[in-house]
Amino acid sequence: MIPVNNPDFLFRRLFNSFLLGSGLLFLSVVFASDIFAAENSTANIPRTSSPQTFEKPTLSQLLAGMGAALNSGNFTMSMVYIHDNQIDTLRFSHLSTSTDRFDKLEHLQGTQRMVISRNGDTYLVMGKEQIHLANDEGSPVSRWRSQLEKLAKNIHHYDISISGLNRIAGRPTFELDFSAIQNDRYSTRLWLDAITNLPLRIDTLDKNNRIIEQILAIDLQYPANLSEVNFLIDKNLNQLTQDIQSSMPDKSSSSWKIGWLPAGYEMSVYHLNKLAEGFQSEQWVYSDGLTSLSVFVENKKATKSKDKHMQHNNRAFIRGDTLIFDTHRDNIRITVVGDIPFKIAEKIAQSVTAKAPVAKDSLKENLSTKKISKK
Repeated sequence: MIPVNNPDFLFRRLFNSFLLGSGLLFLSVVFASDIFAAENSTANIPRTSSPQTFEKPTLSQLLAGMGAALNSGNFTMSMVYIHDNQIDTLRFSHLSTSTDRFDKLEHLQGTQRMVISRNGDTYLVMGKEQIHLANDEGSPVSRWRSQLEKLAKNIHHYDISISGLNRIAGRPTFELDFSAIQNDRYSTRLWLDAITNLPLRIDTLDKNNRIIEQILAIDLQYPANLSEVNFLIDKNLNQLTQDIQSSMPDKSSSSWKIGWLPAGYEMSVYHLNKLAEGFQSEQWVYSDGLTSLSVFVENKKATKSKDKHMQHNNRAFIRGDTLIFDTHRDNIRITVVGDIPFKIAEKIAQSVTAKAPVAKDSLKENLSTKKISKK
């Protein structure tokens, strides 16, 4: 089960949002199926701006260029992350070689926090400790494809528009808006570099068009000496391994049913973690291709005083556009995490119910079949 108020968990979520874009930053595959041909390209993004007059691109041109830029360019981007009346300074680095993809997000103030990823093999560094996030989810590109297939089916949940030239970090940009039609999800607004197509600003907006989170680039560089050395893992740090291998559940593996989700959200990942004393924790990850949410369910006896006190109590923690809604009832703990409004998270949590037990006759029949098969 995730900690309700854990900055490191949220920092890792921010990394995933920026790296994967929840499908948004790689929407181009919906319009241009060959965009990922650049996966193994080592070409750099153009380093100088041109004084030419820019013509407003079509949606497919803009998105195709964005996907190629993020997939093949070698660059470092300094950013500010604005949320909850505070500002964090970050630096994102990307390197593509003929065989590998490297990504790193660094927190530049306070305690050292950093996420380094090589082809999806990810390390989370927190001060003098690091966690190896072992996974079997495939390459980033394969995950993007899966996300984008969902988005292609759910694009009707958003109004999409392109605005004229503006400037971010001293560079010309076009504005791309994804406005949610219903109030069950947030809207997203991007400013894309008119030369490189890199996203230089990403705003998340609520139903009142209020900015609740912003990632703003302040400097973009293309270091000639950027190499694999910049993405090395410090082997001297204390290391833990968190197995986040994922699988799709079969009909019998889960004890719980999630009865309601916003329209268009489909399950992409399922985790089952065995806990002490026969208890277990389950996680479902859902996405509409643009935004995502996770549901955690842990069966836990209310033996501790704090657990007894929290029965039927709800807690919510918000950091930027990420909401963590936590509730306890019927000896289970339910946590919903996502880029979603409070009422939506609450409704999802309330819809979680125990699955009906297997009928005794059916169970006896299954056991009898197993005994016969052993003879």
